[in-house]
Amino acid sequence: MKRLVVKCWTEFSANSSINALRYPFNRRLPRLEQCWWRSSFLFFIGAYCFVIGTIYYKWSMNPVMITYTQSMFPLWEVPFPAVTICPTTKVRVEDLNLTDMLIRVQRKETIGSDEYEKLYTLAHVCPFMKLWYKPREEINKSITEMLKNVSLSIEDLFERCYWRHTETPCWKILSPVITDCGICYTFNQLPNDHLLRKENFNSESILTDPIKRAVNWNLESGYAKKAGIHSYPFRPFAKGYRTGLAIVLKTRKNDKEFLCDGPNDGFQVSLHPPDEYKTTSNRIFRLPFQQALLLTVRPQLTTISRELKKHDHSRRQCYFNDERYLRFFKIYNSHNCNLECFANLTDKDCHCDTFSRPRGPNTTLCKGSRKDCPDIVQHQLEKSHQSLYGNEEWIGPCACLPACVTLQYDVEVSRTAFEAQKLSEALTDTNLLYKNTNDYALLAVGFKSKWILPLKRIELMNFCDLMSQIGGLFGLMMGASVVSLLEIFYFSIIRPFFNILKHSNDVQPVRPWVN
Repeated sequence: MKRLVVKCWTEFSANSSINALRYPFNRRLPRLEQCWWRSSFLFFIGAYCFVIGTIYYKWSMNPVMITYTQSMFPLWEVPFPAVTICPTTKVRVEDLNLTDMLIRVQRKETIGSDEYEKLYTLAHVCPFMKLWYKPREEINKSITEMLKNVSLSIEDLFERCYWRHTETPCWKILSPVITDCGICYTFNQLPNDHLLRKENFNSESILTDPIKRAVNWNLESGYAKKAGIHSYPFRPFAKGYRTGLAIVLKTRKNDKEFLCDGPNDGFQVSLHPPDEYKTTSNRIFRLPFQQALLLTVRPQLTTISRELKKHDHSRRQCYFNDERYLRFFKIYNSHNCNLECFANLTDKDCHCDTFSRPRGPNTTLCKGSRKDCPDIVQHQLEKSHQSLYGNEEWIGPCACLPACVTLQYDVEVSRTAFEAQKLSEALTDTNLLYKNTNDYALLAVGFKSKWILPLKRIELMNFCDLMSQIGGLFGLMMGASVVSLLEIFYFSIIRPFFNILKHSNDVQPVRPWVN
């Protein structure tokens, strides 16, 4: 057997396409030169294995590269952002006078049951009320229903609405939504039927959509091919404020007070993708009275190559919509996922939750000593994420990786004075638009450019790229090719097999050695 192996190796070294292999075992060369060739071969084999291991690790652990797409997209390929507007004034003075309530609370006067219910309700949405009022006892009525009864209506808050430079009744484009600021109004958010799994929701957490709309868009595939310019969610067709959204907002001067939201007046404005469920007051722009807030939007779209779906989500660091089931939402994104995670952990640790957060049918509101429990749980969860580094982030308690297709809106902000009263004074009495009894503000949202250049997640190396790099390094380090691999296979397996077979069949007689 040993003689056969030596013979095969000798033949391979002499006939191989790798010419340098004939030197390490060439007995005609001095032993020192043979050792040098052998050492060199071992070194390059080790270097080749190390480099190939590095490339394979890079391919297996970091399969994604983010780059710009080869062509620009027109603006109407992405939806107009959802715009959520929350007033700092929560209640009409005729329904509840907070200044009068403060005086009566300080004097320890008796408060009627109807007034107490309203005061108890506002305590859930007025962050500064905790400085001067704490509920004495709990009530069993629905917070959502009581908020609807005391909150300002669309007619109380919005003077005029313009979409694409056309005046539109505000109730046709604005829908009520529950947030931790109370009842707010949102433009261009997906309807509840397309966004929420209503069967898993507590009925108190959902407000009825005033208008039923057909949806022709989802984030992964975009708008349907036959969807027109008037499809929903609304889509822009040109840049600038003229083809965007403009709203004149108002509040009666008598209703303004600073015992609910502190030293702030006006409105809170938030921009977010249409498929995000808006419930929190994070990422807001302040819009005081007598000012115009101009928001110039530039969308940031990130798409993904379908070839990446074969990789595990932990490698590509994102989820497709059908890979991660959410109990409350039909659409996956990191915002909805984190919102649901907070709700689930709060229900687990506190056995209750806040009124503005999604909650199950059997989950009650946190009251009394447990009222601050949801904030404590959320703070602990955010603190635990800060202790994670690098690729360990997705292993956290929520594991809310980004969606594989994401849409964000970068916003440039500019402000100017909005002198509604001076405009009223300049107009005749018969054409008076703005009454002196109200304070006004203007919100305008438009796009910056007619074209966008999306980002795209693509494979860093596909299988062909990987084989090309391995083959290139194989040729560089070893001076070999696929033919060389065939020769190695032939001389290490096929040739010895046939040699053994041949020697077993041909029995040679033993002869004396003759020089």
